[in-house]
Amino acid sequence: MRSSGMCAFRLVRLEDMRDARFDTRLHIDAIRSGIAKVASQNEMGRDAAWSCGPNSVCRAMAMLGLAMDRDLARNFMLHSPRAWAHLPIGPRPKHLAAHTEHWFPEAHPRAEDNNHTRDAPNWVAFVAKARGELQCQRPVTLLWAVNNTQMHWVNIVASQGTDRVVFLDTNGCLYEVAWEELHHLADKKGTHLSNLGILSTYNWLAYATTTTRMDRLLGGVNAACCPDFYHTVYKLDGGHFYRHGQAEGRVGAAWCHPGWYREQYPDGTSLGLQNTVEHMLTIGLAEGRRLSPHFDPLAYLAFHADLERVFFRERGLRGWELHAALLEHYIRHGLDEGRTADHSLCFAAYLCRYPDLQAAFGPRAYKRAAMHWYEYGIAERRSSAG
Repeated sequence: MRSSGMCAFRLVRLEDMRDARFDTRLHIDAIRSGIAKVASQNEMGRDAAWSCGPNSVCRAMAMLGLAMDRDLARNFMLHSPRAWAHLPIGPRPKHLAAHTEHWFPEAHPRAEDNNHTRDAPNWVAFVAKARGELQCQRPVTLLWAVNNTQMHWVNIVASQGTDRVVFLDTNGCLYEVAWEELHHLADKKGTHLSNLGILSTYNWLAYATTTTRMDRLLGGVNAACCPDFYHTVYKLDGGHFYRHGQAEGRVGAAWCHPGWYREQYPDGTSLGLQNTVEHMLTIGLAEGRRLSPHFDPLAYLAFHADLERVFFRERGLRGWELHAALLEHYIRHGLDEGRTADHSLCFAAYLCRYPDLQAAFGPRAYKRAAMHWYEYGIAERRSSAG
């Protein structure tokens, strides 16, 4: 689960659950084998909504390796659908109402609940009921409702502490189609969703498009790939970076170079080549690692007293929060201002060193200079030393 300073809406991998202190007997191997069994029977394809859809509780029980009686199992076998056909906002809730009423009768979530803080009576009742069910290894079905529109059904499978739960949702298509609505809701403080984490079994970046990016990690800025930068350097659209580019070691932006990151930090491959960016923006930022040859959060802080004063002293940021704030500042302002963000390399120095670049782009076109260095400068053996 996330810490208070991490993004409000993040994926929690099955492997992460082994060491997490969740108040439920959640069997990782049972989940894994249950998913494998369902997948081997071609019950659901890659984009099937394994939580949202009719019989979603039965489906969650199968994934958790929980026993079902004969009638329940038969119903699951006959009617568990590929619910992605109901996208973009999920199937009609009336098809699922019976499940929610059965599993969660006393605290059925309503549309207006999303505007209540976690101290509101209905949220307290919701958490208490959910935790009780989870202690008995029974998944709880939750309805998301936004602006009186019933959006999506998920299954809660674990709880942590008194106000956070983890829900099972492996629908890649839903995130492609409806991510903007979901992440805006997640970022809204005091909502149900801001207290939820996702237990997921797929790599969501592999299904990312130009509208499903890593930007929610940093409050609305794209921390993984700058489309203009990527197109200038590689003549490819930004979506290519998420589907193939990061695994191939391509640079997504002046501040994000997965290939270089993996060379510097061998454990950068621990989440898989296709998850390098996730490693960079979670583990990497938490430890203050360099994310590219030109961005070192610790150097960026050391070089600029105004950032040290605002982020470190006045706001008291530390660890991931501090490094993420520094990266966000560099993306929003620092690169355009020509600020130094590394002890040895600097795009402002690169632009200043070569009059032909100044003539072509202008004396303060630092972002364009960064594109040029990756597009031509490296091959031409030009120096970006600070």
